[in-house]
Amino acid sequence: SGMGYTYAAALEQDVIVAMGAVWRWSDEAWEAAAISTAALHRQRGYAAAIMTFITLHILDSGRLATCGTAVHNIAMQRTMLHVGYQTKP
Repeated sequence: SGMGYTYAAALEQDVIVAMGAVWRWSDEAWEAAAISTAALHRQRGYAAAIMTFITLHILDSGRLATCGTAVHNIAMQRTMLHVGYQTKP
């Protein structure tokens, strides 16, 4: 498998309202990356839906699913925990 990104999007009436990517950064682990939701569509569960879709793809591919965000990005941290990611000790 090649390294790089593969993107997924959530659509509402043919408009992209959220998107994210699988970053294939190693043979063992891939990252749910670049998760974003359009401003007018936030707090509707789109980020969690994209993260879940991407994470299941990573796990179904036999890889460890990872995700990271900035320390000040509380919304993304909450989404990560909601989807089932665990924080590093």
